[in-house]
Amino acid sequence: MALELIGAFRGMDPSVLDQLEIDWMNCLQSLAMGGQSYAIAGRNMTRANLAEVKMIIAEIALAKGRISGGGFSAGGSFGGDNSIPFPSFSAPTTFAS
Repeated sequence: MALELIGAFRGMDPSVLDQLEIDWMNCLQSLAMGGQSYAIAGRNMTRANLAEVKMIIAEIALAKGRISGGGFSAGGSFGGDNSIPFPSFSAPTTFAS
């Protein structure tokens, strides 16, 4: 499913964007490495929110000028000439008891 980047963070202070990027990358990493949930910005994100988390990171990257405003695939790629690799994550099929 391709989504269009909307520029939600354009014009924000670069230091704020840097901190947002760190926070959302920590969220992505936590969820991808087996965490069941992660609280950020007053919201509780779960593995089901991985596509949303990656979309927010893409919006931050757009605001920082690292990517163009092309389409975004929640599976891990961007449209346009620029790209930022996002690994594809999936929930484990078995859980330790």
